[in-house]
Amino acid sequence: MVDSRAFTPKLIYNVSMFKGKSTIHRHKILQGINSTAKATIQLSPRELLLIENTTVISLTEKIELLSIALGHKLTGELFSSILYIDNASTGQEEATPESIDAIDFFLQQLSFPYYKDSAERTSRTNPKWKILTWFQVCLNEKVKIFMQDFANELTDIEEGVLYGYPQSAIQAFAGLIEPDHTTKSESIAKKYIGAGIPSQYFADEEEAYYLKQWNELRDLSKKLVMEAERFVV
Repeated sequence: MVDSRAFTPKLIYNVSMFKGKSTIHRHKILQGINSTAKATIQLSPRELLLIENTTVISLTEKIELLSIALGHKLTGELFSSILYIDNASTGQEEATPESIDAIDFFLQQLSFPYYKDSAERTSRTNPKWKILTWFQVCLNEKVKIFMQDFANELTDIEEGVLYGYPQSAIQAFAGLIEPDHTTKSESIAKKYIGAGIPSQYFADEEEAYYLKQWNELRDLSKKLVMEAERFVV
């Protein structure tokens, strides 16, 4: 009898053979960061109360912060309350210092690593250049460094992982499996924490994924979940 093992190629267990150069570079940078990559943030009662009652971010952004604290997401953005004015000298729209300072002061009182970022944008409806500004909030210092260094070169799959979407939704967004483009009524959970494009064949599993996270959010802040569900608190 022929021993089939004789025809099995010898495997060389070198992790670099499974990674591209950019991935190895990222890995080395993260390994060099002297910081614990914690998977959750334990918000104090004071921090939770501050998030629940602040007026400087939207309800969606408050839920985003809680999702990061629970480890559902690795990162997210705060930008909805940033106001813009015309800069006569540059001809650009720029964020007002007051609206930037308000969010910055709010975040300084919390445990999230974060940084302010911006990018120049224009659109068909408004051809004037606009310097979009936002705060990138992260789960831990390593995620913060990762986003600062590599945000502009992320793949669809990496973005999906960072923003905590279910695996099948990430695959659908990346075009690896069939997405579902049909118009369906969204659950509250999917509206606030779900991916924009579900998969065609795993939508029910994805909904269960969101519902589980929604219930964990409810345990953390019944107030915010009830506000999202339009109940009287």
